[in-house]
Amino acid sequence: MSHTLTAVSAALPVVAGWSVHSVRLRRRIEAARRDPLTGLWTRDAFAERACALLARSRAHLVCVVDLDGFKQVNDTLGHAAGGAVLRTVGRRLAGWAKTPSAFRT
Repeated sequence: MSHTLTAVSAALPVVAGWSVHSVRLRRRIEAARRDPLTGLWTRDAFAERACALLARSRAHLVCVVDLDGFKQVNDTLGHAAGGAVLRTVGRRLAGWAKTPSAFRT
């Protein structure tokens, strides 16, 4: 019995280290799949998730948005203003997508 307890107590730090490493790795992968400015999914991550959602159910919707006049905002007011516009649009779209009533007709 004491050998088992010794083996478990010796292995515990290794297992804990793997768990911490696994959590950190998942967070880094998740962060790499999101745009750092807006927090929205990158194009590849979006396409992957959209295909998976559409394959599972017909109840889902995929929405692609084109911001008319965005280049003019970026060119005339600068990249800081363009970034602010993208962050605001990203927050609003994310909030809209999480609201169940947004999908009712």
